[in-house]
Amino acid sequence: MNYANNVRVLSFGAGTQSSALLALIENGELPPVDFAVFADTQCEPDEVYAWLEKIKTWAKTKIIIATKGNLLMDALECASGKGKRFSSIPFHTKNIEELYGNGKGKMKRQCTFDYKIAVVQKSIRDELGYKPRQHVKHKIEMLIAMSREETGRMRDSRIKWIKNVYPLIYEKGWYRQQAIDYMKMQGLGEPPRSSCLMCPFHGDEEWKRLKENEPHNFEKAVQFDKACRKLPRLNSETYLHKSLKPLDEIDFTEPQKDIIDLFQNECQGMCGV
Repeated sequence: MNYANNVRVLSFGAGTQSSALLALIENGELPPVDFAVFADTQCEPDEVYAWLEKIKTWAKTKIIIATKGNLLMDALECASGKGKRFSSIPFHTKNIEELYGNGKGKMKRQCTFDYKIAVVQKSIRDELGYKPRQHVKHKIEMLIAMSREETGRMRDSRIKWIKNVYPLIYEKGWYRQQAIDYMKMQGLGEPPRSSCLMCPFHGDEEWKRLKENEPHNFEKAVQFDKACRKLPRLNSETYLHKSLKPLDEIDFTEPQKDIIDLFQNECQGMCGV
C-alpha cells in the first residue's frame, strides 16, 4: 500500500487510554490515523486479548498485530541457562541500581524496548515497505495514549523519523477516568489495563485483581517469580514484588509501605495504556 510522506500511527496497547484514543479517532473527534500497531508480548492477561478481539471487530482502523515472541517463555529459558540473550526485566532486587535508599533496587528495563518499541518500529517499516537498514524517508507521527496523570512518562522519540504526540493530554486534557467514561458511553464497557501479567511495575491493587479474577494467570506469575529467583551471572535474588517477598506469600489486602508509582519510569509510554 502506498502512503503519503506524513504518516499517522497509533501505538495501540489494547488498554484503557489507547482504546479511548482509538474511539475518538473512529468517531471523528480526532484526525484519523493510517494504521495502529499492537505489539504483543504474548503474556498479557486474558481480558486484554478478549478486548483486542472485540475492538478489532468494532473499529474500522487497520490494526497490525506484531510480536517478537513470548516474553515470559523467553525469560524462563534464560533463567534456566538454555535461552538466548536475556531481555532484562526490571526485577526488584538488592545491591543493583540503588533507587530507594533502603538497600533495595531494581534491574535495568530492556523488555519494553525489545518487545514493544522495537516491534512497533519494525512494523511501521514493514508496513511502509522498507527493507532492513534502509533509510526511512517518511515522517511518522506516533500517537501515544497517555492521560494527564502520566505526564511524567512523556518522552521524545529517539528515532529521527518518529515524532511522539500525546492527544489525550494536549488535545483533550483527559485523565484516565475520563477515558473510561468515554468508552462506557460508546456501549463497549470498561477497557482493561494493558500490561504483562508478570510485570514488576504492578501495584498491589493489580496483583490483587489478577489473583482474584484470573487465578490461572496469577499462578503463572507466581511460578515465573520463583523460576527467576536466581538468574545466571547475578549474585542477588530477584523478585516481582518490591517487598522482596515471593508473590504467593504476600497479603495484597494489606497496604505495602514505601510503594511508588513505578510506571512513571516506564520508557516512552508503551506499557500500561
